[in-house]
Amino acid sequence: MLKPFRFAVVVAVHLCCFTAISRAATNVSTGPIDFPATPGGKLARGLVEAINADAQAVTKFFADHLASDVRGTKSAEKYERMMLKLREQSGGVALQRVLGTSERSTQIILRAQNTPHSVGLELISDGSTHIRSLMFHPMPPPEGARPKPLLKAKVEPSLLPKLIEEHVSDTAAHDLFSGVVLVAKDDRILLHRAWGMADRDRGITNRTDTRFGSASVGKMFTGVAIAQLVEAGKLKFEDTLPAVLPDYPNADAVSGVTIHHLLTHTAGVGDPFDSPRHHGFEPKRESDWFPLFAQEPPAFKPGAKHEYSNGGYVVLSATIEKVSGKSFADYLCDNVFARAGMAHTGCAATEDANTMIAAPHRRFMAEDPLGIAPRRVDTTPKFKRTASGMGGWQTTTEDLFRFARAFRTGRLLSPAMTAKVATGHVPVFGDHVKYGYGFYRMDVKGEPAVGHSGGGGDLAVAAEVEMLWDSGYTVVILSNYDLPETRRLAHDILRLLREQHRDT
Repeated sequence: MLKPFRFAVVVAVHLCCFTAISRAATNVSTGPIDFPATPGGKLARGLVEAINADAQAVTKFFADHLASDVRGTKSAEKYERMMLKLREQSGGVALQRVLGTSERSTQIILRAQNTPHSVGLELISDGSTHIRSLMFHPMPPPEGARPKPLLKAKVEPSLLPKLIEEHVSDTAAHDLFSGVVLVAKDDRILLHRAWGMADRDRGITNRTDTRFGSASVGKMFTGVAIAQLVEAGKLKFEDTLPAVLPDYPNADAVSGVTIHHLLTHTAGVGDPFDSPRHHGFEPKRESDWFPLFAQEPPAFKPGAKHEYSNGGYVVLSATIEKVSGKSFADYLCDNVFARAGMAHTGCAATEDANTMIAAPHRRFMAEDPLGIAPRRVDTTPKFKRTASGMGGWQTTTEDLFRFARAFRTGRLLSPAMTAKVATGHVPVFGDHVKYGYGFYRMDVKGEPAVGHSGGGGDLAVAAEVEMLWDSGYTVVILSNYDLPETRRLAHDILRLLREQHRDT
């Protein structure tokens, strides 16, 4: 399901999107606000002060505070150009909201001084005075540039598909969405339609069978695969990382990390995308990722808190390879995709003259930090048929619906194990949002919604899979635009569907 915005200033491919923080942004209380008193918060304050001063202050800030191993690029000049462009577009920025903070990570919203636009910022520090990663994301457009709100009331069942279709069409007409939406009740599909262009430059429209990148949605596949191995008696959730992977680098430092910690993002394990070496990286095995992050000590004591980590899911997929004796892709193809009937994902996917993979239509925020310029087609290949434990699979809305139904109906795991995987084990935002074993669990007006999202930043990759757990509705959205609007659509639809069963 969801996480904060995550985007690399240059072109780092982030398979997570920190959706949970963005999801809760509208619930943040108002009142006096200030930058967090953490290393990341202090750096964010210094950055804003430099942007609002002059070019010389920006240059000095990055000279003093940009780490040598910063994610995305080592060139301070690229960051300087982006900050000066932000200053030019905004007339200066001010702190509008703090979305989340930890010792190293700070997520905030900055308000432009001379336009009604805002920009999201996530800054990751080294725990001291240097920036390891700096990511921006445009926030929703101001009032008047948005579609009308979706009705959230009980209606005649026959009207549901029409209401949803009109709302998505209105969103697409405002150029805020391009992609495919599938809504179903149990096994019955209520709406399945495509909007927008798969490739604007070539005049190719999206279709319901168009394949999109799914990014971190794939963490659900990894969680299911681990749970299958537990059910088979080959693993335990309490097994420690060194016990299952004796050759893991820095094994002594992670001696207390368990499979449970890795699944719930409470292990403190690093992230391969924090390494500048991840660009163009082509691992043959999942453990090939380890040199990019495994030497770093855990960021906190295992179980101390939830902090989203792609690296933890790399460790899980390497565990799957070790325990099963198969490549990670082959294991998923045989035990998840085939059993769910996913004919367009992974090993079963075939390409022919009619196959279309949606091209990302990006904002390119390095040149447009407020996200006010037209989108452009990005022809750089980003997605492959096979992917890693972090996610990244090419897939279709129908295949993700098939996965959701197979998961819900016991075709992938026993009912007891399905419930365990879908349970929210650790809080992300109190009781409202929790994380299970590869799945978020969010409260929607008293009913749990279980699933995951993927994408984020200016990559123009967005995916949502949400299951209203008690009433049987499923919402699947894939897009080649930005994650925030895809997430917003999914949650608008969820709230409408929830209204249909509030009195039952």
